[in-house]
Amino acid sequence: MDNEAFNLVKGRLAIHNQAAKKLTPCDELLQYRVMPETELPPLEFLFKMNGVECFPRAELVANTGKAKSGKTFFLSIVMACCLKKNVLGLERVRDTPIRVLWYDTEQSAQSTQKILVNRIIPLSRCKKEEGRCQKEEGINLNLNPEEGRCQKGEESQLNDQFFVFNVRGIGWEKRRELLATAINEIKPDLVIVDGIKDLITDINDGTQATTVVEDQMGLAQTYNCCIVDVLHQNKNDADRNMRGWIGTELTNKAFEVWSCAIVSNTDTFKVEQIMSRMKRCEENLYYQLDDNALPVSCQKPDEQPRDPASGRYISKKNDKTGDEKKQKFKVDWAKLNCDYILPNDSKEPMAPEDIPWDLGRLFTDAMEGCSFLRFAPLMAATMRISCIEDRNYYYQLLERAKKEHYLTPGKDMSGQQGFYLVTPDQRKRILATEEEELRKQQEPVQGELPFNKPEENGTAPF
Repeated sequence: MDNEAFNLVKGRLAIHNQAAKKLTPCDELLQYRVMPETELPPLEFLFKMNGVECFPRAELVANTGKAKSGKTFFLSIVMACCLKKNVLGLERVRDTPIRVLWYDTEQSAQSTQKILVNRIIPLSRCKKEEGRCQKEEGINLNLNPEEGRCQKGEESQLNDQFFVFNVRGIGWEKRRELLATAINEIKPDLVIVDGIKDLITDINDGTQATTVVEDQMGLAQTYNCCIVDVLHQNKNDADRNMRGWIGTELTNKAFEVWSCAIVSNTDTFKVEQIMSRMKRCEENLYYQLDDNALPVSCQKPDEQPRDPASGRYISKKNDKTGDEKKQKFKVDWAKLNCDYILPNDSKEPMAPEDIPWDLGRLFTDAMEGCSFLRFAPLMAATMRISCIEDRNYYYQLLERAKKEHYLTPGKDMSGQQGFYLVTPDQRKRILATEEEELRKQQEPVQGELPFNKPEENGTAPF
């Protein structure tokens, strides 16, 4: 048999064997079964934030925040830590540098280059007083102090670890295609996609959102890399959820979510891990910008807390006593809708805090037949039908309604925060339970056990 015939027979046999090995749906399903004895590789993390492991391989990570809240500053810290062992509160787990793919879809190419040259590279540079240099870690980042750029011979070393692409000027379909190509060719450890919304046409398209997130999950698992997706939060200050359907899908599938913000009334940036599938990083990262616009660590500022239900800032002025504690509300008695005020014997205008509002009826009518309303629509409807003009006065009524069990804070199916209306039967059961618990607390403690004392000879009475 000549070589040509031999190769022909060999090829047909290979095709036949491939067809014979085709899995049935049941066999394919069994490949994905997880049992206690299943041998799986352990999770491998790229960094530690204040000692807590984060940014795992083969997973998605979300970075979110309002516009201009420091998202790119935080990612600059992360990318700098790929070259330098420690940057601010972030520490690289392995000793050797990490290969980075930064895929910028939002900024101009000039802005991308400026961040790389003037922010990431200086953050990656080893200071003289540290007593060591990055050369020990396999990379040397000495900069020309006059130009702020890497010196000759060192640019190639940087380019071997950093792969930066600006794709703002091309279409969304081509961006997705080239992202997969870049990951396949470069084999990075860390991928920064800034931002994921530019890989689809509509942030509220459920099909596109599911597709792009599943595609990235597949890329992360196939190439064993960590993919960080950047997505803005909703514009409403009280709503800190990520935008659109794509935000909901990313929240559900991400291993961890990092939120960036500027602390109110300060020049301090805050990075907070708001979600993680494993141990949460309880200690936040705080930093400010120095004269060169580079992040530097700082102490935690005196931060104003938020109400977890409404997202509003909570006042911390609680050190006043007596009459100083009473807040002055701007309430016009003549304009109030008396249909929502309980009958009373007062013939004179009452102080706002003493008005006997029928909170159950007020918030039931404001709900307009709904069992759940988000914070802003509920406030607008309640103030409209009650003719209340002072928001602070509305906030006080809202707190009373929660305390008296007319409303309960919660989230709807899409994760939006708001309030549920408590039905009369539910409220009756809640009040009965509270009354029973109070009664038990007020019962006198029994001094003796409810059975007879032992006999003098030590034998039990039964």
